[in-house]
Amino acid sequence: MNYYEKYLKYKNKYNILKKYSGGANGTNSESSFSYDYTNGPKISNTKYNNEYKNNNMFENEDTDIEGTIIKISYCSFAILVTNSINQNKVIYVSRFPPHVNSTNTFPNKSNNTNVEDFKNDNISKGQFISFWFDSRNTQDTLNTQDIKWKGGAWGSDNLITTSDNWFTGAFIGDQIKLKYICDGVKDKINVIIEDTKYVTTTCDGKIIKLNNISYESKAYKCYVTDNAVDQVATDALVVLKLNTGEKYIRLLQRANGPTTDMPYKYIPGAGEHLELMDNTTFMLDYDKTKWEKSGVGRSLKEEMGIEYGNIASSNDFDVYLIPLGKFDEKGRDPRYGTYEWNEITKNSNNKYETIHHNFGINRKSSTTATLVYIMQKHNNNNVDLLNNFLSFQNANTDQQEISKSEWVLLCDNNYTVSEDLKNKYKDFMIKDHKKIIDTAIKHLSVFDDNNYNVIIKTGTTNTTDTTDATDATDAKYKTYTKEKLKLNFK
Repeated sequence: MNYYEKYLKYKNKYNILKKYSGGANGTNSESSFSYDYTNGPKISNTKYNNEYKNNNMFENEDTDIEGTIIKISYCSFAILVTNSINQNKVIYVSRFPPHVNSTNTFPNKSNNTNVEDFKNDNISKGQFISFWFDSRNTQDTLNTQDIKWKGGAWGSDNLITTSDNWFTGAFIGDQIKLKYICDGVKDKINVIIEDTKYVTTTCDGKIIKLNNISYESKAYKCYVTDNAVDQVATDALVVLKLNTGEKYIRLLQRANGPTTDMPYKYIPGAGEHLELMDNTTFMLDYDKTKWEKSGVGRSLKEEMGIEYGNIASSNDFDVYLIPLGKFDEKGRDPRYGTYEWNEITKNSNNKYETIHHNFGINRKSSTTATLVYIMQKHNNNNVDLLNNFLSFQNANTDQQEISKSEWVLLCDNNYTVSEDLKNKYKDFMIKDHKKIIDTAIKHLSVFDDNNYNVIIKTGTTNTTDTTDATDATDAKYKTYTKEKLKLNFK
């Protein structure tokens, strides 16, 4: 462990113990608190011992936890703990941190109760890799009534076995060592965020572990949790309405790189995994900082090249944010479920037979979709607005993920999907995207009539609960009219 990691470890422990002691001066009468720069902070606190230390797998923070990889999933894998700390325990390793409102907790000492958690995935390395890079749109699903989507090949860097950057070459059966570093999250430039808000109490007050895991003498940063980390994402559809009445949607086409799944498929808008630092509160008043920290603002900037100044300073149009709700149907994103694959092999009689594999980690996937509706003002007659709109430049987008973007006619005046857009459906990255577009068109048909009300759940959580209605009787909900959904930039 290097000096910086030791510093983080001691500072992290200091923050945790200070929290349980009631402050740096030990204001909690049940506590005594002190800090030793040689040995780190010390505390005597019943609540700390009962709630944190005695239930924490990393009780002795200088002891490695050893285990065996038993399952692999998208940017994630499961470890069966094999050393003396706890031998009836499966913990989960993720490349990315959970979303702030997730229920993921730090690894505790309780045993797993689900027998399925302990089963090794019985598939060879070669067959797993063949599945990962298979270019077909569907998986080899046994249940023909419930065909699983795949969408084409997935990025090599998103599977530990083929990644050049994260647990390179690791596979089921390999031995792993975990060394606890600190609670907290990393930002995008690999700097650990030390702000107490994110370091000690993320995830509804639970603790997340940022660890070094050793594999073949190399250490990798990761997040270790007691249950598998689900996907929580945001999708921002951008629709431009010209003063002639035509409505266009911005489609993105995937690139083909090591981090890109389902290459060359289309996405109806910008989508991002929500991160701990993202602001998920529904709001309409933005300055530059708030906009870029919002899920919608970050998605538009990173995948479409839409900067804050592009829309905050324009006099050509009005911008509305229309919440479309939460989409979480089982299997909506195939990367986060279990996988199915048929292996064709010869048996002892030299005849071909099919072996069906069901493997991976069953995780949930959800997204909250927002329609960014940009309406050209009627007194603006800029006929080139569609082509020049917001100065879209591919150079401003994430070129590792996006190869190009284009405007496609969304629907006609009767709100029927255009033929141009229908022709793209077969090449969509995720089938769920069609449902999001259908929902957007449904909202627009009411929104354009000026008779639009939407009830949105308020508070600090994301706007996943939306309902068309005329009033809201519950104090947790707020009614927005069309005019109230207009973006305001400071």
